[in-house]
Amino acid sequence: MDVRAILAGLKTQTRPVIKPQPPKLTMVDYTTEITDYNDMPRAAARIFLSVIGIKVEKFCDISVEDATAEGFRGGLLTGEEDCRTNARGAFLKYVSKLYDDFNPNDWCWVYEFERVEKLCD
Repeated sequence: MDVRAILAGLKTQTRPVIKPQPPKLTMVDYTTEITDYNDMPRAAARIFLSVIGIKVEKFCDISVEDATAEGFRGGLLTGEEDCRTNARGAFLKYVSKLYDDFNPNDWCWVYEFERVEKLCD
C-alpha cells in the first residue's frame, strides 16, 4: 500500500490477492474469514484507516474508477512517470510486478477505506 497516496487523499482502496486461490468462489465462502489485525501498536502507527467496505472480485474486473481509488491517475501512481496507459491498465501493470505468479483472473479482496484521525479505543 502506498502511504504517500493515502496521505495525499488519492488512495481509498486496496486489493491483496487471495491465497490460496479457491477453485470456486461465492461471497458466502469468505464472509466469515474477515479478522481484525492488530499487529502494530497504535502508538507506532503513522495513519489510521477505517474499513468501510469489503468485497471479493477478480483483478481483471477492476474498473477505471476503482483503479483511480487505488491511487492511479491516468496511468500514474504517486511518484511513477509512466502515462501511456489509463488508470486500469497502469494498476494491472503495477500488480503484475508485485506478484511473480500474477494472473489477472485471480481473486482478490477489495478493501475500501477512509482515513480517520484516531480510532476508537
